[in-house]
Amino acid sequence: MPAILTQGEFLMRMGIVSRIEQLLELEETSDDEANHLVASMKYLVEPEQMGKRFKVMTIVHPSILDITGFHD
Repeated sequence: MPAILTQGEFLMRMGIVSRIEQLLELEETSDDEANHLVASMKYLVEPEQMGKRFKVMTIVHPSILDITGFHD
């Protein structure tokens, strides 16, 4: 059973925001690194950037019902 999502939607479902927040909370993350992390995340997920241009696809056997990132 194939499933296709935009890259942005898939990354959001996989928790990219939470991961970036974790990295931003680290003491060793500098201001420059923090700015780079946020800008990079936006580049990957925003529809005007890569978020809508690229797709993520999975093909699995119909008996597999729970596919991480492909369910709301």
